[in-house]
Amino acid sequence: MKKVICILILAMSLCGCTVKKNIHMQDEIDTVLQQALSAKIFDSNMNKPLYSYYLAPSIGRHTSTSISAVLNDHGKRFVMNLNVASITQKDDATSNTALVSFLDPVVHSEGEYVDSEEATHRYVVNIYEKNGWYMTEFTSDTVIFYAVEDALSSVEIVKDMMQIARSVKVNDAKVIDAYANRNTVNYKSEKIELFKQVIPESGRIEELFEEPSSKEDTSQRNEDGPKQFTNSEDVSE
Repeated sequence: MKKVICILILAMSLCGCTVKKNIHMQDEIDTVLQQALSAKIFDSNMNKPLYSYYLAPSIGRHTSTSISAVLNDHGKRFVMNLNVASITQKDDATSNTALVSFLDPVVHSEGEYVDSEEATHRYVVNIYEKNGWYMTEFTSDTVIFYAVEDALSSVEIVKDMMQIARSVKVNDAKVIDAYANRNTVNYKSEKIELFKQVIPESGRIEELFEEPSSKEDTSQRNEDGPKQFTNSEDVSE
């Protein structure tokens, strides 16, 4: 009986620590979001046919397509997708195909941000935890971000995501022309493709938590702008 009581006390203690950790992470996320919301918005230095955005000197592009990019900030890798479904009015601005439907978020934040053209956008941030790793989803009406990192890195990445989102300028006419007559973009497939260096070939979403992104940073600093990876190429569809 004493053994059972000890086990229950230990379990309750561990549960309490987890709850406190998640509350602390929520507070940190809210803080960095407010910092990013009040920061200066820089002019775009990454220009693509459908949209443009600003990357800080510490952030490099690993790979990219016409509507997506894998970005890297000191070894912390995250994915950015243009929210084509929202732009073409095929989906609600901040709705999203559930990538992590098997978990409840440990952190949730939502609100509005103003971009460089004084337009207001709604955003939602959800962070999920499994086996000590955290997956971040940042969704707005123009872009969707994803990352799998540890708790500290996840907080830092959310700030990057917000700063980039505020700098995004979309050529709505070109996006609508390119995608309005197509089926809704399959973001789940896009995520799996862009995380192909992270997850096993089976492509199971759950495995994103079992194989966190590599911390190796093979990029070189570009003194005139963002870091660029030596093997990166822009790929237009």
